[in-house]
Amino acid sequence: TAVMSAVDPSRAPLGRTLITSTVLGPPPPDLDRAVRDHLAVLYGVPTYDWELLAAHHDPEAVPVMAPPHDLRRPVRVLAGLYVCGDHR
Repeated sequence: TAVMSAVDPSRAPLGRTLITSTVLGPPPPDLDRAVRDHLAVLYGVPTYDWELLAAHHDPEAVPVMAPPHDLRRPVRVLAGLYVCGDHR
């Protein structure tokens, strides 16, 4: 999840916030509620009045990370160059 309007304020109307989130796996039937509940915990604010602008399901959008998951791989590639992303 990321606050896109914090990265680029032109992404949302003045006084509004745009948040984007990625959900892995097949979407549950109650996707909107499940995501809102999780985002409420992550952001520490109520999300019941948030407006869902769009939901897209693309089963091939995120590459499969087959086990075993080596979560302690170094992220520094070179001085000043780091690997990042939700695939790590």
